[in-house]
Amino acid sequence: MSYIINKENALGLLSDVIDSTRILSDPKGLLIHSESVGDRAGEVALKTLHHYPDLHIDVNAISCAGYLHDIGRPLSTTPLKQIGHEIRSSIWIIKNGHNKGISVSKDKVNKIARMVKSHSSIFEQWALDPQLRDEFVNDVIDPITLYPRTFGEACITYSDLVVYNGGKVDASWKINDAIKRYDGNLLTSTNIVGNSLIIAKSRLLNLVDMVECASQGKLSMEQLEQINF
Repeated sequence: MSYIINKENALGLLSDVIDSTRILSDPKGLLIHSESVGDRAGEVALKTLHHYPDLHIDVNAISCAGYLHDIGRPLSTTPLKQIGHEIRSSIWIIKNGHNKGISVSKDKVNKIARMVKSHSSIFEQWALDPQLRDEFVNDVIDPITLYPRTFGEACITYSDLVVYNGGKVDASWKINDAIKRYDGNLLTSTNIVGNSLIIAKSRLLNLVDMVECASQGKLSMEQLEQINF
């Protein structure tokens, strides 16, 4: 099994990037959130592997992706420009994964980058926001890569939705809270994040249910066959 950076060093890497840009208003909050997401992702991956030991679940890669999933936030041009941070995180990991010691394996680095790329409602944001598409026009983004297609990718989206201020919360509550904070209203608001969450809510909650069922050993073989591990 190829080496993957551990928790301490992954969070240290995130801290270094935060310090190098100094644009975030709450850098400590991002570190706390990222640690919680990585811990939770690793926990549900390990529980799922316990119930289905024959599945190819890379717990270390999933944990690492959780710790680094928001490393694109401090790479935004301004504190307010957080749209697309999922894509920035992925691009940064691909470009720096080997030199920064995330993994010696290119395949592992690419796997981790794919996991962080599709979290939250980035798939819907991409469809709604032409400025976002223009920003990454030279990166040739395939929209399907912004949609969680593997169990590892689902674990990162799930974990991001069920942690808040270091603790576990109900995903529906967190989505509704974010919709309110981002002024989501498909009839009256132009806020991309809020509106994307309204559109994405059903698929995100279905994903949460799937990951929790997997971690509890409640998925049938037929259901497992529909998931790319």
